[in-house]
Amino acid sequence: MGTVKKYVIFKVQDLLHPVIFPEHVTHSAVKLQYGTPISAGFFTTGEIFGSVMVLPMESISLNLGPHKDDEKVLQAAMNGDSNIAKYLIGNYDYFKKLEQ
Repeated sequence: MGTVKKYVIFKVQDLLHPVIFPEHVTHSAVKLQYGTPISAGFFTTGEIFGSVMVLPMESISLNLGPHKDDEKVLQAAMNGDSNIAKYLIGNYDYFKKLEQ
């Protein structure tokens, strides 16, 4: 198992923006102009192909936990996918439930 990292995924209009940072930074200290935090937590990367594994822990400072699709979003970000911010909210099941 790799180093534990923290993350916050922000919603900016109809886009998702993941921000990845080290353990010593508090979740609530991470800001994104015009962004609303929608999920947050901790993850590690596997030794095989750098696969992302979201840990079942929530951010106390933001009072947010992980979403079931966070691994996909973080994996794309870790793979250097420059289009990750274009991951449309329509593909993020969490928002489909909120819109109903």
